Amino acid sequence: KRARGQDSDGLGITDPGTYLLLTYTKTLAKYDKYISDIMKISGSQIGIKTVDSQLYKHLKKVDPQLTIDYRFNKSTLAPFNNTDFLTDDLLLREIEDFIFGYGISEEEYIDQVIPRKGMKLPLSGSQRKEVWKIRNQLEEMMIQKGRVSRNLASNLIYQRLESLDYPGETDYVFIDESQDLPPVVLKVLKKLSRRAVIMAGDVDQSIYGIGSPYKRAGIDIRGNTRILKTNFRNPIPVHRLAERFRQLSDSIPFDTETQPEAFRDGPPPELYTSDSIEELYKVLVEKVRIFIGTLEYDPENICILAPTNNFLKAISERLEFEKFRTVNIKDEAFEFSSKNAIRLSPMHSSKGLDFPVVLVFAPHLPGNDSLSERTRDTLQRNLIYVSLTRAMDNLNVFVKNNPAEQPLKDLIRAFDEQNGEQ
Repeated sequence: KRARGQDSDGLGITDPGTYLLLTYTKTLAKYDKYISDIMKISGSQIGIKTVDSQLYKHLKKVDPQLTIDYRFNKSTLAPFNNTDFLTDDLLLREIEDFIFGYGISEEEYIDQVIPRKGMKLPLSGSQRKEVWKIRNQLEEMMIQKGRVSRNLASNLIYQRLESLDYPGETDYVFIDESQDLPPVVLKVLKKLSRRAVIMAGDVDQSIYGIGSPYKRAGIDIRGNTRILKTNFRNPIPVHRLAERFRQLSDSIPFDTETQPEAFRDGPPPELYTSDSIEELYKVLVEKVRIFIGTLEYDPENICILAPTNNFLKAISERLEFEKFRTVNIKDEAFEFSSKNAIRLSPMHSSKGLDFPVVLVFAPHLPGNDSLSERTRDTLQRNLIYVSLTRAMDNLNVFVKNNPAEQPLKDLIRAFDEQNGEQ
C-alpha cells in the first residue's frame, strides 16, 4: 500500500510501477488476496502469487517438456544410493536441500570442501566425490524423464536467466517469509525484479531451512534492513509467553535488541496437559464449545493447529460429531471469506496467518532424522513459536505430560514461569 502511494517510508520506492507479491504457500497467497481486497489495494498492477507458480512458469521457458516433481523423495533416489555412509533420507537432504538448494558447484563441494552447516554427518573428500557422482546421475535421470525436483528446477532456471542477462519482468518484487526459501530460489526471484526486491522475513521463524539464505543468494541486507519493533498481532500475555519460550532455547541465540514489544492487553494463554491424547481431544472439544457457545466467537474466528494431518482428521471427526463444522485451510476450495466453519491447519501452514482464537494441539512434534540434533531442535522450536504467535486474542495449548521433545518440555516450563509471575 505504501509502494502504490509512493510513500517510501524506508522502502526505497519513489515512483510507481508494477508489483509482485510472492508467498510461500497457496494458503498464504489466498490470505493475502483476501486482505488486499478488504484493504482495497488490489489492481492490475499488483500480482499475488506463490513462489512455485513463478518457478513453474520459468521452467517451461527452459524446456517446455519439463515439470516440477513435488513427489521427489528418498524413494526416487534410493536406486542410486550405493553408499554405505548415508541413508536415503540423509542423501536426499544432502543433494536436494544442500547441493541443489544452495546452488553448490562441483569445485565448491569437492575442491573447496565447502562447510555443510546443519547436516548430520561429516563427509570425507572421497565420500563427497561419491555423493557428487550420484548427484549427476540423478540430474540426468530427472531431465530425461521430464520431472525435476524443485531445487534442481531453480538451478536450471537461474542458469537460463543468467545466460540471457535477464532484465526482469516486474518493477518491484515483494517476497514474504523469505527466510524459508532456499538460496537458489531467492537468486531466481531476484532476477525477476527490474528495480528492487523487498523481503519480509524472520530467521527466528524459519521452519524449513538449515540457515540464513541471504548471503548465499548474493543478497546483502546490511544497511538495508528495517526491524519491526512493535508486535501488532499478539496481545501482551501471548507475546510474553512466546518470547519467554524463545529465551529457554540453547540452540537459538536470543537478541534482546531486536525483540519487539506488544501493546494490547488480553487474556492469559492457557495450557492443558494429560497423559492421554484422547483426554486432550475431549478438552479441546469442550474449549471449542465454550468459545462458540459461551463467549460467542464465530466459528471462522477459531483456528486449530496440529503438527500432522492425522491429528487434524481426528479433531475434525470429533468436532463434526458434536455438530461443529470444520474446514482445512489447505483444501483447494477453501476461501478465507467463507464463514460458519472452524479452521483447521497444519502448524507448518500457519505462517503469516492470524486468528482471534488459536488452539495449538501438539502431543508430539514431527522430526527429521537427516538433520543434526541441534538443527532439528531449532526448527521444532521455531514451529512452536510460529504457532503460538498466530493468536490475536486467545491462545490455548494442548500437550502431553512429560513430552519426549525438549522444545515441548520448555513450552510447559514457559507457561509455568509466566503463571508464577501472575
